[in-house]
Amino acid sequence: MTSEKHHSLADLQRQMADALQSPEAVHQDLLAQIKSDRFSAAERFQVHQNNVRLSLTDSVVDSFPVSASFIGEDFFRGVARAYVQAGAPTDPRLSEYAPAFADFWMTFEPAQDYAFIGDLIRLEAAIDRVQELPRAYPAGDDVWAEFLAELSTDGSDIAQFEIGVCGSAAHIESVFPLLELWLVATGQMDADDLDMDQQARHFIVLNVEGDVIFHEVENTVLEFYQALLKDGNLLAAYQAVIEQNQDETINLETLLIEIFQKRILTQFKNKNSR
Repeated sequence: MTSEKHHSLADLQRQMADALQSPEAVHQDLLAQIKSDRFSAAERFQVHQNNVRLSLTDSVVDSFPVSASFIGEDFFRGVARAYVQAGAPTDPRLSEYAPAFADFWMTFEPAQDYAFIGDLIRLEAAIDRVQELPRAYPAGDDVWAEFLAELSTDGSDIAQFEIGVCGSAAHIESVFPLLELWLVATGQMDADDLDMDQQARHFIVLNVEGDVIFHEVENTVLEFYQALLKDGNLLAAYQAVIEQNQDETINLETLLIEIFQKRILTQFKNKNSR
């Protein structure tokens, strides 16, 4: 009989993943599977671990070029390296890695003076993600005019309308002026004109005819948009906004104008039309 242990490939892969994330997790059974020569199994594993971390750090930096250039690549790489060392990614898609990296940035003590970079990372990831979504085609002036012509002046018939909105979108909430930060980071605005003293704001990132655009929107407009996404029911969406804000003075026309001007509205349907 033999006392040699046999491990499945899945067991070894799990041990390797755990060990790559934390040196303390290196199991002797795993080291036993690594060939030793002039370098011990532990030394060989450390070389592999360092290479994996370096590769992951490079991937993180390369995934957020705008954020990295804004703060300086050396500093950005240092934070990315600390993040990778704190824990390996659990998803092979770097786009799914971004939210946790942004959270890490905003709580990482050496980066506290530049916490806004965390939200810039979220925005950059959202832009990349939305770019891969199907294109949306916003309603033109002719569709808008037709809709207004069919809608009664007092809005009493809104129950008969369904509204289509752009579904290829992402939402970001930030206490920082993301739009202005992005303009500065991409060289479209002078940093001296940046005002960091802002309140929490909402931003929607859209794929419009293949171009990614983003807007700052009021909370009520965001709620209206999200309600319309469910089934397009105009009356239900409007009532949802009123209920969420406990404010019956919210103006439907203002909400509609906002989603049209920001190219969120794509179509309308009058259920009573033949």
